[in-house]
Amino acid sequence: MQLNPNGIDSNFFYGDFLIQQKKKQEAKKVLQQALKAAPRPGREVADKGRKDEIYRLLVTL
Repeated sequence: MQLNPNGIDSNFFYGDFLIQQKKKQEAKKVLQQALKAAPRPGREVADKGRKDEIYRLLVTL
């Protein structure tokens, strides 16, 4: 998170970690931040896949 606090991947993995730690409200905020991440040139397919994963996690919250 220190290296890329607004990145889609860093926020996704941190949000997933927070879910495992039973910190659902904090995880929700982090995952929503991940959805706001700037698109990465040349990584459109990866970004779409990551967003799909984020939406699946949000549904569980």
